[in-house]
Amino acid sequence: MKAILLFLMLLVQGVSSFQLPFTIPSIWPTTAPPNTSTCSNKYGDQPAKLTTSISDILTYVNLCVDIPRRVVKLSFTDTDGNQRQACLLITSTSKRLPIIVWLHASLLSPSTIFLTNLVNEASSTNLTGKINGPLGYHLLVPLGRDTTHIYPSPDDKGLGWDNWYRNYNRSDPALNVDVQTIDYFIDQVVNRRTDLQVDSSRVFMSGWSNGAAMALQYALNTPKIAAAAVYSAPDPYRDYKDPCAQTPNVTYHTPVLTLYNQCDIIGICETGKAFIDDLNNRYGNKQVANVTIFGSDFQIKTTCNLACNDLSILAVAQHLRWPITLNENVFFNFLRKYSSV
Repeated sequence: MKAILLFLMLLVQGVSSFQLPFTIPSIWPTTAPPNTSTCSNKYGDQPAKLTTSISDILTYVNLCVDIPRRVVKLSFTDTDGNQRQACLLITSTSKRLPIIVWLHASLLSPSTIFLTNLVNEASSTNLTGKINGPLGYHLLVPLGRDTTHIYPSPDDKGLGWDNWYRNYNRSDPALNVDVQTIDYFIDQVVNRRTDLQVDSSRVFMSGWSNGAAMALQYALNTPKIAAAAVYSAPDPYRDYKDPCAQTPNVTYHTPVLTLYNQCDIIGICETGKAFIDDLNNRYGNKQVANVTIFGSDFQIKTTCNLACNDLSILAVAQHLRWPITLNENVFFNFLRKYSSV
């Protein structure tokens, strides 16, 4: 399945730039609503259950191997005993650089970051907001877990991030272990390594799809994150058929931006925009929350395509392409405006 999805991702980078004038039938079945009896008023869903897949094993074995730049492989054992890993892609310089923490989509490995062009741009982009600021940023790319998801099949289990169990209480032994893992890797890279210079005031979050939802939720509940700019994020609090949906109650007003295809899977554009609108209505001037919508031609639009609300071939194809042409003018322009001090 992962090989098929990766093939689609490569394919649609070149073929999804046109708008189809008709509706394409869904290629994936819908799923029945999950049981609501295990919901927690405080943290939403129960922690995701572990699963095992061949793709997860192969990803773990080959993680960071084929990245053609200076790479450090980081390891950690979370409180559940899971062996966790991350790739740190270092931009060689003597200057302090920002860092982007990028979370991969569900079912797909961290190596999909190569489809974003963020690796190529890591040595030439100024994210400091200063005209004469240093060029470059470091990339921290953690690996998720193989768990159950509240998504339609075949994405109901596999690699990904548990943004349904919303326990960000760092003093609670039952803290979400994905949160604990991201915390650990950021701390190691920003505060404890002596072999690179990191601008601790410019720790940025980013991600794709399920990873984008986790990046948004993490940024809004974690101190010292400068900003988050993500692509195609499901609503991290009231997502597709989540039986334990919650009203967002963020603990930090981190600036956030999310990009959506005008036509995206399972109504992500519409529900994601509603999430951003809710943040703005709820917190007003305390919160910067922006949404950018673009069409099949990557031109900026003002509304979602409400007729595109399922798992049609077009919606899936566009969901599986990263908007590389918008990296500079949308993603980077947003991030470089902010620091955590």
